[in-house]
Amino acid sequence: MFNTNICSCWFFRRDRSWEMGVTSRTMRFSLFGQGEGVRCQGLGPYWACILNGRVTDASVSARRQGVRPGIAAKAAIAMLPQLVLVPEPEEASRTMQAVWETLWKFTPWLETVGKSAFLLQLPGNAPPLQEVRNLLLDVEKVLSPEQRWRTGFAESPFLAQTLVEWSRLERVPGARYFKVHEQELIVSPYLAKWLTQKANPSRNLTNLTTQHWIKNCPIEAVHSASEPMRAKLPGLGVHRVRDLDEISDASLIRHFGKDALHLRRVLEPSLGGSIHVNYPRPEKKVRWQGEPGDCVSLEQLPQLLESLMIPLVKELERGAVGALKVMLKWKTEQEQGEFIRTAKRPVCQLDFLLAQLLPGLKNWRGNKVYDLEVCLSELAPLTPVQTRFAIFEAAVPGQRAAAGAGAVAGAGIQRDCGTNTEDVQGKLKRLLEQVNHKFPERLKVGLRPSFRELRLKALAETN
Repeated sequence: MFNTNICSCWFFRRDRSWEMGVTSRTMRFSLFGQGEGVRCQGLGPYWACILNGRVTDASVSARRQGVRPGIAAKAAIAMLPQLVLVPEPEEASRTMQAVWETLWKFTPWLETVGKSAFLLQLPGNAPPLQEVRNLLLDVEKVLSPEQRWRTGFAESPFLAQTLVEWSRLERVPGARYFKVHEQELIVSPYLAKWLTQKANPSRNLTNLTTQHWIKNCPIEAVHSASEPMRAKLPGLGVHRVRDLDEISDASLIRHFGKDALHLRRVLEPSLGGSIHVNYPRPEKKVRWQGEPGDCVSLEQLPQLLESLMIPLVKELERGAVGALKVMLKWKTEQEQGEFIRTAKRPVCQLDFLLAQLLPGLKNWRGNKVYDLEVCLSELAPLTPVQTRFAIFEAAVPGQRAAAGAGAVAGAGIQRDCGTNTEDVQGKLKRLLEQVNHKFPERLKVGLRPSFRELRLKALAETN
């Protein structure tokens, strides 16, 4: 017989429960970037993207000559006769794809906004200004001289985007402006004060208020309000955010409906907030097509399918996301078909995905396959998964085999840590500290009780 100590850890992958949580030691600082000249690539220094007869984006040189998004194409040509008009592509440009890929390598907490912007969050005990600078330098490497970023750095996603919109209208009082080579960085008044005074993070977390600077924001810069609302509010006497205190809820509902009450949230203190992680894209696919005269027999399909799935699984693991839907498409000499399976939870394990798709290889008509495609869709952050470490103080190979799969994990730890339980606990403690330092609250010690156990505990305490 041998003794077994079980140490269980909760590993929170990109689940909102840990991703958006704030601890007493760690904040989440938000970064919003708006690209200029990134929706397409034009020829020469003066060019602009056009959609429905209006400018949607323009090169840096064209913007300096007064060409701004929103103006009519005819007005832009009259202003700058040498301007080259480029139809805006339906999808995001190659430049934006490269920018998003660069950002995603830096942090998985990334939200793509439209075709030319992004939101991301960085955890830390203090504003990581140097990290932001390094990030902008990395982004600059994929830009041309006619492309640049205007970036807002603030204590919440809403405030970061507000900084950028506000800075286009006037200089934000109290904010700090930096130039990172050709890229523009605007730091919110609150973070600017924090950086200047080197305030105590714990004191700032408890006493934070954003009202002292957001109240002066022009209502035109409140991006959460629709354009018709922003155009009509000045007629009601609302020119700045602080003027919202002077208008009643009934008046807002009468003019704009109940949805307008969300404007009240602008006046609330904001810390941390949340973003909608939507990158990598919600679909990944890989396709094999045989050359003319080249095909694969049905007996070789499992091997071909596995080889196609391996790079997809690596991308899922890299992004800490899983697929809810898997689809297989094929073409034989007799038919074209498809097979779809849906999972209850996001999964990224190769064996599980293959088990979902292998039944689709049955009952095909034909003997040769000329075209095979695998598609993983409805990607979502992975749900919490419990990882169990079984630590064996004294186990011989035969006993490990008798213990089953848990013994394999324990054997690996024993070879690394020896038979001293204190050494094992010390190594696990250091492991927790290292992971949680880089990814706050990703690891937690202890078993997670089920709903049934929590309910029984509540009834027992009541009795």
